[in-house]
Amino acid sequence: MEDELYLDWAATSYKKPKQVAEGVMRYFESIGVSSGRGAYKRAFAADSIVHECRKEAAALFGVGDPARIVLTSGAT
Repeated sequence: MEDELYLDWAATSYKKPKQVAEGVMRYFESIGVSSGRGAYKRAFAADSIVHECRKEAAALFGVGDPARIVLTSGAT
């Protein structure tokens, strides 16, 4: 699956690409808190992940301002 661009993992339960499972585990093991809900080191780390995700999605879809990328639950 290394050459695939996999955008629909939230809507499926099996099988996740290895990179997704590893990333989720890293998050749970080292951060594990919600973004935008605190002013402490792990909350800032979660905020950074969301910001980087928005930047990468903006670049992928040709959106000039990453703040225009909205991440919601239940929407793929």
